Amino acid sequence: PNGKPVPAQFRVLERWREKGLGKGDLSVKWLLVTFLADVPAGDKAVYRLKAGKNPSPVKPVKIEEKDGAFEMGGLTFKKDFTAPFKLVLTNPEGKEIDTEGQEIKWSVWEEGPVRACLKAESPTDHDRFGFIAWVYAYAGQKRWDMTVVLKNTPNKMVGPFYFKDFSVLWQPTELAGAKDYLLGGEAGKAVSGKLDGRRTASLYQDSSGTDNWNTLDRWRSTYVSSWAKIEHKRLFKPEFRGYKVTAVGKALGAGNFALGWAGLNGGGKGALVCVRHFRENFPKVAEVGLGRLTARLWPKHWKTQGGLHWLDDIQRKAHDLSFVLSAGPVTAKAGDARAAAFNHPLVAHCGVEWYRQTGTEVREHIEKTPPGGRPISCFVVPWGAKVPQYKFDPAKTDGWWWRDSAPGWISFGGDVADRHRRYYHQYPMDGFVGTGNPFAAYRTFIGMRHTAAITPFWVDDYQFPRDKGMLGGSYCTPVRRPGKYRPPTGHHGYMSWNVQHFTCQELYDSWRLFGDPLALDAIHKTARYIQFYFQGRRTRGIVESRMDARPMTVLCESYRTTGDESYLRSIKGFFRNVMWKQVNKQRGYYRSRPGKDKLFQLHAVTNGLRGYYELTGDETAADVILGITGCCTAECWIPEKKHFLYSVEVDPTKRDAQIAKARAGKPKGIGEMRLARALAWCYLHT
Repeated sequence: PNGKPVPAQFRVLERWREKGLGKGDLSVKWLLVTFLADVPAGDKAVYRLKAGKNPSPVKPVKIEEKDGAFEMGGLTFKKDFTAPFKLVLTNPEGKEIDTEGQEIKWSVWEEGPVRACLKAESPTDHDRFGFIAWVYAYAGQKRWDMTVVLKNTPNKMVGPFYFKDFSVLWQPTELAGAKDYLLGGEAGKAVSGKLDGRRTASLYQDSSGTDNWNTLDRWRSTYVSSWAKIEHKRLFKPEFRGYKVTAVGKALGAGNFALGWAGLNGGGKGALVCVRHFRENFPKVAEVGLGRLTARLWPKHWKTQGGLHWLDDIQRKAHDLSFVLSAGPVTAKAGDARAAAFNHPLVAHCGVEWYRQTGTEVREHIEKTPPGGRPISCFVVPWGAKVPQYKFDPAKTDGWWWRDSAPGWISFGGDVADRHRRYYHQYPMDGFVGTGNPFAAYRTFIGMRHTAAITPFWVDDYQFPRDKGMLGGSYCTPVRRPGKYRPPTGHHGYMSWNVQHFTCQELYDSWRLFGDPLALDAIHKTARYIQFYFQGRRTRGIVESRMDARPMTVLCESYRTTGDESYLRSIKGFFRNVMWKQVNKQRGYYRSRPGKDKLFQLHAVTNGLRGYYELTGDETAADVILGITGCCTAECWIPEKKHFLYSVEVDPTKRDAQIAKARAGKPKGIGEMRLARALAWCYLHT
């Protein structure tokens, strides 16, 4: 804002690979810009991106490996992941297990100088546990953020993984023996005190805190991380509404929506831990002990179902945490501010006016940078603010449902509600690109983390084509049994991805907007999944045309974002060996099930083919798009009704009856929007 260059680092997230559009020169398409932004509370700050030389941070962050450990951001990370942050799981028998002795693979995700990141991963082990952790450090800051994933993803089926508690512990050496605590409930209502002996103080979010805290309906699962199965809802209810604060055995506070942070002070210094989406991810506990801060991500405080938590086979769950050391004692105001900022991070964008001027060209190849550089505005929309299209009303909802989408399609847990129809209810970046609204970008991030991020086929060491035997007759059904459940528990987690709606655009758009490693991990897993489907389709038929269309769209996006040539080979092979042979050459029709196919399903095929054409320029694919579109217009248009039929009739002898039925009633037009897109493409191409 003052005209001086700030330290920044850059990472190419995607390159131009669209040879069919004349844009295959591999120049930068999406660039991640990482810098430390200083933004006034409730306001915005404008930075400009331009060519030049970046200054180095005064205190750059870097990663050094020495003495069997990693040094990063002023902390020493042991290779067994027992310090400075320690993962502890309590098994059903009450035994505490940490990561000591586990097989852990370390890698450097980012090297700095503004931000550095270490990744640690262990395989699934039912005698212990499996995890992935990304830990971040920042230049000149005593702050470390962590994304930690608990997983039950063995390469061979074992069954559900049970435990009583899973926590992340931090014992800052600067606060050894410290006793003064703070626990952040609702904003402005933090509880403070002094610990008595070895006893702890804890903030426990037991339910959603809404009017629906003890209900489970068809639209909204308020049980989310409690892993409730709908059939078990009478057995599986939270104990109370919202949260409670207890210390040394006494109840000290209560409320509905806890911010989810814990602070520790001693010797003139302070530390705190924040858990992102603490309330939405209930049950959760933030706890303070002598010289120790603990985030209980699956807390032992939960008493229902015998006090057990579990992950189904091929299931995993991610959480975000932030750890901060302060030069002086942590205050309640500072804790609330840290938690609020961590829950609703800044989003950088190019300014609403710029988006309005360029419109859809934001997605196109931008040849020149405006004079003076392109402005980047960093700000966050205050929760509850009235912004276009997206509104937040904690009095009426769980706080995470948007008025422009059916409630309940984002689930923060890994429960039965995660069987999302990926195309109908995905959360792409369109709202952000169209408006510059940072809240829309954040919605894409949440959709990626808490719906598509829990895919039904997470498997350790999942390889193509080696693991082809893992798939069944449908491309989204693994040949695995759920395993044996303990009474009164049962299946609650992943469901097969909806066969017809498998697009999960939020994965790719979250990678493009935020560079989230969890998104990239999901992209590769999903791409391998589709490769298996493409291989299997050479000998299997389909029920609906879109069963081929959606996977084609997904793998095209995977190639765009990663550049993995094996994905492109699979795409080309699938088109040549399957899709081209699927076409009725006389009618221009993509044949699927007997009878008739819906107009919008057929144009899902054209969408997948457009992606393939854009990447390769294969004119045979363009011919199929033209053929499908021509068939639909010829078969479905009723001039006197000025409307399209809902379906394309495969048997021409039945077309008259179909038209007569449509004339007698009201024709359905659900596919017209997609037909319009196909017609527009055909016009531009021809």
